[in-house]
Amino acid sequence: MPSLIQRSLTGLLLIALAIQIAACYSAHQLPKSDEPPRETIVGVTTVEGDAVRFDEQAVVVRNDTLLYQVDGAVHELPVDRVEHFWVRRISAVKTTIAVGIGVAATIIVVRAITDSESTTPQQQSCPFIYSWNGSEWVFDAEPYGGSTTRGLERDDLGELEHLVSVDGEYRLMVTNEVPETQYTNLAELVVVDHAVGTRVVADDHGRFHEIRHPVSPSDARDANDRDLTKWFQSADRLVWEPVPAPSGTDDRSEVTLTFARPPGARRATLVARVGTGSWGSHMIKSMLALHGNQLSSWYAALDERRSMVDSLAAWNLREELYALRVMVEEPDGWKVGGVLHGGGPFVTEDRALVLDVSRVSGDRLRIRLRPPRGFWAMDAFAVEYDEGDDRIHVQHIRPKEARDHQDRDVLSALLAADDAYYVMPTNDDWALLRFDAPPLRSNLERTVFLHAQGWYRIHLDDSRAPDEETLRRLAEVPGAAARYAAERFSAWRLATR
Repeated sequence: MPSLIQRSLTGLLLIALAIQIAACYSAHQLPKSDEPPRETIVGVTTVEGDAVRFDEQAVVVRNDTLLYQVDGAVHELPVDRVEHFWVRRISAVKTTIAVGIGVAATIIVVRAITDSESTTPQQQSCPFIYSWNGSEWVFDAEPYGGSTTRGLERDDLGELEHLVSVDGEYRLMVTNEVPETQYTNLAELVVVDHAVGTRVVADDHGRFHEIRHPVSPSDARDANDRDLTKWFQSADRLVWEPVPAPSGTDDRSEVTLTFARPPGARRATLVARVGTGSWGSHMIKSMLALHGNQLSSWYAALDERRSMVDSLAAWNLREELYALRVMVEEPDGWKVGGVLHGGGPFVTEDRALVLDVSRVSGDRLRIRLRPPRGFWAMDAFAVEYDEGDDRIHVQHIRPKEARDHQDRDVLSALLAADDAYYVMPTNDDWALLRFDAPPLRSNLERTVFLHAQGWYRIHLDDSRAPDEETLRRLAEVPGAAARYAAERFSAWRLATR
């Protein structure tokens, strides 16, 4: 029988995981009564921006109050003061392959929902990538999120923060843990050796930027002049993720970031750790389901007509659901400096965006973002003004071996972007990939990225008639998508009270 803590933990996770994303997780896979929990709450972030780390598994809920232990001392916290739960996730994936028996563990962020104990929206989308760190498999990447049909297939570069060279090789595991069929076309490592003390960040075009002297924001404010500076100073457990607003109120948030600007600076590389928000990820499936029994035809149009893909991208940018404009303040007003794209949400990557700041006046650089509520989670921002030549060495490493869960050789499907795919139709599917680890160049540090390409098809009930009126409204009315998401969120909360 589970302990009281285990039973209480399970109940809390049913609440906390309820709205977690349609991208890359199955929240209903909670502990059975004869198994230890697969998710353990290890800390919270409060609405005031305080990060609290718990003694592992030392958390229960009583009368809407979180009771937890830190260094053995018991503390209380009202659940409505929780902004995010931090959960250690233990994967169900176990294997007796050459590296021995291991489990996968990582710390993930879960948006706090405090008023539900029942219905859990179904979650899905994209493969999970686990890195072997020498002793266990660690959840480390979620490639090509949002690529829900072949016409939307795309490249993805994700840093593998936990990957370690063992016996001269790198090892990855790719798994399908959600109700969808996943098609991986290419998987290779990009090994970047760079100067000690610097960082390397990829942009959306596959270029790498060496970050030497990052400048954190000196100030960050929302539209109500609330000070958010500490939320964006570093990649940590302070993640700003406003939930959808009640019906009839503003469907967008706003944050203005201020950075010191050196004299004569003409270019700034923005380093942003942002990703798709909890409810925004869930809305991927919800909006696809609106197509009903016409979904297959809609997919076919995207697969066959580039104009359809371009129209969808333009709509996405207009609504800023999964692509977000970065506005730069110039003397004559706010100008679009570039676009950030969503990712994650469990593994949110740093992304580089080069901004032209030659027309900015004074000693301050101000950047403004207006994300639709529920669609974005924002962790950290910095800018790099150094325009020196990047001193990096890049190597592309193809896998030398790839075998699936039935020990079948699937290597040929992953070596190139072509018509051959490694297909994972069920949650029983996984594959182990091995790569040679090249020697590290002397006096340099190394960052390793996964370059993956592919798409996936969510398993949906497409027997219903399409909701043509809602689809028309979403397509034609600016802002209608965020309003629809807010309406769905309000209805969901009402139904689960």
